[in-house]
Amino acid sequence: MDYQKYDLGESPTIIIKNIMGKLTIKGLETNKIKCESKNRQLLKTEEKDNKIFLSSQGNCKLIVPLKSNITIKSVKGNFSLNRVSGELSIGEIMGAANISNVINLSVKTINGSANIANVDDLLSIKAVHGNLSLKDVFGKTIITQCSGNISVSGISGGFELKTSGNTILNIDPDPVKDYKVTSTGNIFCQVPANTGFEAKLNSKSGIQVNAPFIELEENEPNSKHIQIGDGGSKFDFASVGKITLSVEGHYGKFSSSDANDIAHDALSFSSEVVHETIISLENSLSDLNRDLKVLSIELPDNKAILKKTRKDLLKARRDLERDLAASRRQINRSVRRKAHGPSIVIRKGTDDPVSNEERVKILQMVENGLIDVADAEMLLAAIEGKPEEKSID
Repeated sequence: MDYQKYDLGESPTIIIKNIMGKLTIKGLETNKIKCESKNRQLLKTEEKDNKIFLSSQGNCKLIVPLKSNITIKSVKGNFSLNRVSGELSIGEIMGAANISNVINLSVKTINGSANIANVDDLLSIKAVHGNLSLKDVFGKTIITQCSGNISVSGISGGFELKTSGNTILNIDPDPVKDYKVTSTGNIFCQVPANTGFEAKLNSKSGIQVNAPFIELEENEPNSKHIQIGDGGSKFDFASVGKITLSVEGHYGKFSSSDANDIAHDALSFSSEVVHETIISLENSLSDLNRDLKVLSIELPDNKAILKKTRKDLLKARRDLERDLAASRRQINRSVRRKAHGPSIVIRKGTDDPVSNEERVKILQMVENGLIDVADAEMLLAAIEGKPEEKSID
């Protein structure tokens, strides 16, 4: 591997004209620029006016100071960049792009899929000809055109996205930012509970809002305008496909089917926990059996220590086997109960003595594993004022 080194201080300017292969850039706490290539003849560098000009006929790797200012005109292969806090301006990437831990980022074209994460300020991309994944962008995000699907998580600084594919949004909106998506595919958006925002939704294929406490105002068949809380965030979603907006942790006016769904979810969650417990216990048993075999080999002459140690390990193994059997019985009961369906029924009616708030609290206790379905029924019955059945001897 041939390389060249330059020392231009902690915040150099690097201009990359043309890379005919893969380009990798990594920022480190150093004042030196290191250019690596398999063949020195393929790598051309020039230092001029306190700047580095670089081009390569093959793959190239750069180690640069963290505060480097980098301009890239063209990369004919895949591109990777990590940990650069200076200004970044990228022209055309002809392959896939992976960019993370930067301050500002401006890109003209990416002709492949792109994964971008941890951008502290502005992110601007004019065109992505592939799928795009965005994670933890804290400034405003502008995607002028994406021909693939867009996946977004952790963005709080507001965005404008336009795509020909589907859009999946998992965001915690800033109360003073705007969030706009225009898509010819489907849009799915999920926001945390207790989030305040205004949303304008327009779709040619249908709109679904999973926020039961919210009264929906229908302006026209494929258009909805909703307000949740007092927050100033504004959502503006327009799609040819379906739009789904979900608010985590919100419960509304329950029907019996709503209650059954929640109870089933609680049982499923409980079953998953028990499954994990069983796996952990089985691993512990395997470790104990291995320890017993090792002791038999390593302590053949010290019978007293071996006997006591084996006794302790065998007792621990019996305890684990007992816990394992109990866990399996519990999950079998959960499966049987789930197969027959939970029996919580919440009735509608103006004279219903049980308030929605009380129902919510009971169902949340079921979901959190504090009580089971039978206990929930007893609580509901007690609140409704039903008399207890007494046996007569």
